Amino acid sequence: MPILAPLLLATFQSDLPKHPRYAAYVKARQEIPTLDSKVNPTSATGFSADSKFVLLSNGKRIEISTGALSDTPKETPAGADPGLGRRGQGAPSRGRQFSTAASPDGKYTARYANSNISLDTPNGKVEITKDGSAQTRIKYGTASWVYGEELNQNQAMWWSADSKTLVYYRFDESKVLDYFLTTKQNGVQNELYTEAYPKAGTPNPTVQLWAYDVAKGASKQVDAAFASTDADVAHYVYNVRFAPDGQTLLFNRTNRKQNVMELCASDLASGKSRVVIQESNPAGWVDNSPRMTWLKDGKRFLWVNERNGFNNFWLGSLEKGLISKVTDLKAEVDAIVKLDEEKQVLWYTAHDGDNPYLIQLHRVGLDGKGDVRLTDPSTSHNPIVSADGSMFIDRASRLGLPPSAILRDENGKVKIGLTKGDLSIYEDAGYRAAERFSVMGADGVTPVYGYLCKPRDFDPAKKYPMLLRVYGGPESGSSREAYRGADPVCELGFITAWIDAKGTSGRGRDFTQAVYGKLGVVEVDDTAAAVTNLCKANPWIDGTRVGVEGTSYGGYFSAIALVRHPQVFAAACASSSVTSWLHYDTIYTERYMDTPQNNPDGYKLGSAMEYVKDMTGKLCLFYGTADDNVHPSNTHQMIAALDRANKPYRLYVGVDQGHAGLRQDRQLEFFIEALKP
Repeated sequence: MPILAPLLLATFQSDLPKHPRYAAYVKARQEIPTLDSKVNPTSATGFSADSKFVLLSNGKRIEISTGALSDTPKETPAGADPGLGRRGQGAPSRGRQFSTAASPDGKYTARYANSNISLDTPNGKVEITKDGSAQTRIKYGTASWVYGEELNQNQAMWWSADSKTLVYYRFDESKVLDYFLTTKQNGVQNELYTEAYPKAGTPNPTVQLWAYDVAKGASKQVDAAFASTDADVAHYVYNVRFAPDGQTLLFNRTNRKQNVMELCASDLASGKSRVVIQESNPAGWVDNSPRMTWLKDGKRFLWVNERNGFNNFWLGSLEKGLISKVTDLKAEVDAIVKLDEEKQVLWYTAHDGDNPYLIQLHRVGLDGKGDVRLTDPSTSHNPIVSADGSMFIDRASRLGLPPSAILRDENGKVKIGLTKGDLSIYEDAGYRAAERFSVMGADGVTPVYGYLCKPRDFDPAKKYPMLLRVYGGPESGSSREAYRGADPVCELGFITAWIDAKGTSGRGRDFTQAVYGKLGVVEVDDTAAAVTNLCKANPWIDGTRVGVEGTSYGGYFSAIALVRHPQVFAAACASSSVTSWLHYDTIYTERYMDTPQNNPDGYKLGSAMEYVKDMTGKLCLFYGTADDNVHPSNTHQMIAALDRANKPYRLYVGVDQGHAGLRQDRQLEFFIEALKP
């Protein structure tokens, strides 16, 4: 399932400017970003290469031994975020793969075209595959759409380090049903767009890996099949890459249920593969791409799994698999800050502050001994550790507390105060930063966290409608707490809020996987209970005027929340929404719901159409006619159900638009009319 698509902002050519608070809203949109930048105008960005200075974002540096401030020579901060894993320019479009792959020595270029692979060589063009075709639905050197969308597979051809072997995908989509879209609807003649799109419970594409030996001019199949006793087995092979030695082929594979995941290593000479690590979770799902960080020897690595119910670090190797635990927290580890192999020490962050979203810095030996938390659990931290590990920059904030930075020694003792945020300018302008809240969820035992924003002229004696922004899908959520400023939308007379209910990340496997087999039920019920309890605790929120909006999974959440809990939600704006999980792809849907054949009740309960008869609030729908991700048929079936039940709704259609959200002016008009702020 895609992450939340951004709202499409547009020039206001609407009724919105007629709203009496419109001028305040426009002013807030202009002022708040500037004010937020002034809350902490200078941040610490890292250490100088010699670790004698802390570098600041304003072009200055602080000498650690004296605290003196001076100009910074141009240099890259040491210890700063290197941006690993970020997609660079020129990446393929969403759900697609690169069509070429150049060999490391620069002599060869593999090309995908017309379902086949050819190789540009110094002696001319060589056809690696020939039997791929649109007619047989066999293709090489590319991937099925669902692999790009759900497994982040933007490559389908991989070279060994010595440029002697090209590994590539082979897909057979002959049993996959097609979905059809009409595009260019703004033109005189439209076009038909066809995609092999496997929907939940339907046949999947079959996948193979092949390896082409350049010298021999021949290919050999790589053993990648998943051994399973499941009757509905249809395995996935993905995250294909080479180990640091450049010769050992690695890949991940899962069964169709995605409750067993294997890291596999393959010998290219024989094509045979072996399982290095297997992770399983019969009661739910497993992380299909666990984080893996190589040590310098290129044989050992740090691995993240949740065998104790929370993500923790393990030490592993290609020869031995998992060797030993490095961390054993009853909280989720977050990220590696520094891996010091000389001292055999790992610096990492974890979700173990006073609430699960306050991120803390830890230091532990690679043998798992001496784990110590080094930061204040009442705030959230984004630290930078010096090259020698003798100190760290503690960059801290939380909701309601602006960012600051302190230089601390390796044990957390203060050395120098570096920067400090100041809310006085912000407060002088009258705006209110976002506030943390915690209320009970649906079970009456588990707290649910969120944050809300108020208008600058907030009066606790008045009643305000509340607008809840959601995504709400499994493994999503705000995750890391940090300072947030005001929300311009509040100046139209709203309270705005965000809630991290069950199913979201950062709180361990049980909290996240509570939604397994029950999407649209558990997370929605938890949120509805949280909203109800939030309104009870804060009488200035009008519980009869609560709206909810979101895009993609957030659109699904908004629509089904309105019809499942009409007593809680008075209005919803649902963009690019799944409305029944029968409409969505196999990899995402079955990961959380199993197949409709195995879980018919779950699919029925998760369908928004099942509850339309109970709708009493106001509903606004949006979809793009060219959405190849969440297909228009989702919204079409919701419309049909609404019409059958004689329920009114507002509909916006983005002609030739893909997966996106309703433009903000139209959305705000709808909520102003529906909730009357």
